[in-house]
Amino acid sequence: MGVPVVAADTGGIPDVICHERNGLLVPSGDPAALAGAISRLLADPSLASTLAGAAKAEVGRYDWNVLAQRVFDIYSEVLEGHSMMEWLKL
Repeated sequence: MGVPVVAADTGGIPDVICHERNGLLVPSGDPAALAGAISRLLADPSLASTLAGAAKAEVGRYDWNVLAQRVFDIYSEVLEGHSMMEWLKL
């Protein structure tokens, strides 16, 4: 969306958002930290722009078509050289 990301450092979010590279991570359940991160971005438009640009550049990695093709490629690689009967015996 072209805006900087502020997210909680919980679950799978840190796998997508790298603190100070493509967003800011704050401790989960810490409203003061969330407010601080947002205030920081509002006070530093250059940082906000840098983080937004980096996030936008990486978003293509999470497109459903890209992800589906990756999964398909993995399955194809695993199945390569094996007949369906061999897999049914497993």
